[in-house]
Amino acid sequence: MSGVATRPEAATTPVSVQLTPIVPIRVFDAHGEYFDTEMDIDAPLRSLQLAIEDYFKVKPEVQLLLHNRQQIHADRSLRDNGCLLLKGDPYVKLVCLLKRGPVLNLQCEVGPITYVVACHEMATVWEVKKMLCEEMERQQRRAAPP
Repeated sequence: MSGVATRPEAATTPVSVQLTPIVPIRVFDAHGEYFDTEMDIDAPLRSLQLAIEDYFKVKPEVQLLLHNRQQIHADRSLRDNGCLLLKGDPYVKLVCLLKRGPVLNLQCEVGPITYVVACHEMATVWEVKKMLCEEMERQQRRAAPP
């Protein structure tokens, strides 16, 4: 019989916990691809933004969202943005929305089908509706047998 199992003080010995300002972060894009990194909780998020642009090969604008879909501010730190590790979760989860200049790729879900419409950021709702209808017609023509 092992002496470790018979000593009650071995089971009650406290384990030291060291708090660190370095926080693990998992960054997701809209397609579910992700990468893991870590940063100081008080460092500005611009450094993380540059890492995201480098990893996903997108410049210049990245919008960061928390796991609860609230936008975060890149000029502030994780702490100032209210990012907290959830109990039992090893990562602060951030979702990045990648924007490439003034053209927006809108994903329009119509029933079970998703249509992608590329429109200018200044387009009106009416113009976007018209582009969506044109894209739906285009895809239906492609799907129809000749």
